[in-house]
Amino acid sequence: MIAFGEALSHIRRQVTKDLRQEVLTKEKVTAIALKITEATLIRIGNEQYFRRYGSHGLTTLKKRQVSLSENQAIFRFRGKKGVRQEIEVRNVNLVAHLLELKGLPGAHLFQYIVGEGNVHRLRAADINAYIQQSTDQEFSSKDYRTWYAGLWAFRLFGKCPDYTTEKECEASILSVLDAVSHRLGNTRAVCKQYYVPDSLVSAYKDGTLFPYLRKSLGSSGLPGTRRAEEQLLNFLKHATA
Repeated sequence: MIAFGEALSHIRRQVTKDLRQEVLTKEKVTAIALKITEATLIRIGNEQYFRRYGSHGLTTLKKRQVSLSENQAIFRFRGKKGVRQEIEVRNVNLVAHLLELKGLPGAHLFQYIVGEGNVHRLRAADINAYIQQSTDQEFSSKDYRTWYAGLWAFRLFGKCPDYTTEKECEASILSVLDAVSHRLGNTRAVCKQYYVPDSLVSAYKDGTLFPYLRKSLGSSGLPGTRRAEEQLLNFLKHATA
């Protein structure tokens, strides 16, 4: 996670640049997909997995599986292991991008324009290539999703009430794991094993996470998410030193 956290700024700069494009190029649509992953933790998915198991990720979603209002998008689909997902995100900019995508011909949501209006579907391989080209490292969409799952856990720990007993502490940990696993569409056990670092949970238990949580809420002039990312990365570096 540390290497990816350090490289994230390169992806963000590329995403910001590509979102400004007027045409729905492959780069712009990939940038939209990554912003939605950041906001929802929906897995990228692929056509082979969908055909074999019938479960969706972002790249296999159909337009009919996304409902849009003025500032809200609701994704409804069958996720991994057949679990029905309903994920809501409130973000005016993302809704505007999704409206653009829905305006293209075809049933699939994530498509891009080539040349004089030819429409192609976005694939998982396109997203992985984008991440690798942005960072010049062998990262993938799984690294992207894992980072943001860890960030969600970090921020949720910051919102937990103060605890005075071990029972209260464990209750807060379970509530965080349940919230993140629900967003991921995974079980609590999978979430804890693969997405939320053990060091994060241990540091919450022994109190060593609290200074990082407090700093993430401080006034550094950065948006809340950026402060949290900065402090999560600082924590991970110190935890592995």
